[in-house]
Amino acid sequence: MVQGADTNRNFRFVVRDPRGAIIHVTYTVLHEQYETNIELEGVYTFCFGNEASKWKERKVSVLVSIIDESRLQNYFTLEEEATESMRNISYSLTRVTYALDKTSRFQNYKRQSIRQDWELLNANLAYVVYWSVAQCCIIITAAIIQVWALRSLFKSSTVTPTDRPRC
Repeated sequence: MVQGADTNRNFRFVVRDPRGAIIHVTYTVLHEQYETNIELEGVYTFCFGNEASKWKERKVSVLVSIIDESRLQNYFTLEEEATESMRNISYSLTRVTYALDKTSRFQNYKRQSIRQDWELLNANLAYVVYWSVAQCCIIITAAIIQVWALRSLFKSSTVTPTDRPRC
């Protein structure tokens, strides 16, 4: 998940395999789930680029979830050979493993949604405070001008034009 102050939605995300070949690339999606089966063992590279708006900061949240199905299946195969009752347990453990992975991804998605909502609330708060202060200043200025205008209408001198005191 990508968040930032910029409204420009261009953000580069590239995944490269151990040979350096690009296996996934996206430029405009800020919320994405990408899933693949790993064919080649090695170091995979995740590249994030903010070239489109390099003067604005971005916050990037990443969750990498890895399940080694061959080791998992190998374990269950060995256990399956031992007893028939282990078959039900291995099936249940497989389901639990996948359910935990799915839950972890869902929690990450919800965490990202909460963070996005928090950023929106803070932006709205700043907007409301700014305009509230501006409106208060306008109201106070208008009140001062009204008082000054009314006082000038009722202004009278203490002497008459012939310099006699008024009663």
